[in-house]
Amino acid sequence: MCWPARLELLARLDNGNSSTAELPLVVRAGETATTVAIYWQALALKSDSDQVTKPDDYVMRIAGREDLEAVLNVLAEGRDTRNIGAAASQRQRQTWDRMMGTADMSVYLAERSGSPVGTAAAMVMPHLTYDCHPTAFIEAVVVKKDHRRRGLATRLLARAVADAREAGCLKVQLLTRKRHVTDGAHRFYESSGFTAEAEGFRLYLHPWELPT
Repeated sequence: MCWPARLELLARLDNGNSSTAELPLVVRAGETATTVAIYWQALALKSDSDQVTKPDDYVMRIAGREDLEAVLNVLAEGRDTRNIGAAASQRQRQTWDRMMGTADMSVYLAERSGSPVGTAAAMVMPHLTYDCHPTAFIEAVVVKKDHRRRGLATRLLARAVADAREAGCLKVQLLTRKRHVTDGAHRFYESSGFTAEAEGFRLYLHPWELPT
């Protein structure tokens, strides 16, 4: 399959209009994320309003210390919209300072016209197994509702995977709640090259209100 045809197929996958079965074997094996990262400028994805939004309308970058409110603004939409625009608490500021001071952690921020619209976080964990190759963990992939189905989550994952490869990681891991099997999230991760090959376990050490 030629590159333009692959990109068209990836766009349809990201919009939920296709399935991973249509992907050629080489893409199913994990080429998807890097393909999107390298050739993204060739795509123009259709938005929910049937208007064409070019991928280069969005800016993808590493968040800095000054971006705490921007990241919180995106994360708030995934939980409680009443917190959108709320000032960061002292605890959040302290946590953010710790995150920004952790060399092996990256927080990604997607923006459009200067407004935050998406975020993701990744941590590179060094260890002695697998000939000392580190493992990358991806968490908190969130895109604002009005900007979904435009490939932003794909771009966030692609950037995190590219950085993990640059860091010499052997593998990239992420967890997704089982309830997401019905909303397309699992299909999305599979289309981005991830394989559901392990069972995840969690132990919550502090009681808190779990998201529904």
